[in-house]
Amino acid sequence: VRNVVPAVSKSYDVSVEIGRGASKRIALSNPYKSERVFRLHSSRPDLLSFKQDTLAVPVGEFRYIGLKFSADPAISAGVADVLVLVNNHDEKNEEAMLVRATFSHVSGGPGGASGS
Repeated sequence: VRNVVPAVSKSYDVSVEIGRGASKRIALSNPYKSERVFRLHSSRPDLLSFKQDTLAVPVGEFRYIGLKFSADPAISAGVADVLVLVNNHDEKNEEAMLVRATFSHVSGGPGGASGS
């Protein structure tokens, strides 16, 4: 079986604190002449899930995709590339966005405050 990776239309960098997780939003627009309902998929559901798996976007408008990054304390520090796949109602890919998530521990160690 051969998987084809869709072309990435947008990319985002996100910092995530291990053990705390994070929530972020990215915009999704509807360029079509009718309302569309998009289905959302993550290439790494262990690291990134969605507040809603489907998103209805009115004609010519945009809505935010709510991203939820894992708070699992067992995640290793480092960078993970995660694809956000936006599919139509037939599950055909409409858009692919790359989220580069940098997972790190709080500076100052567990329970410590980060300096600024």
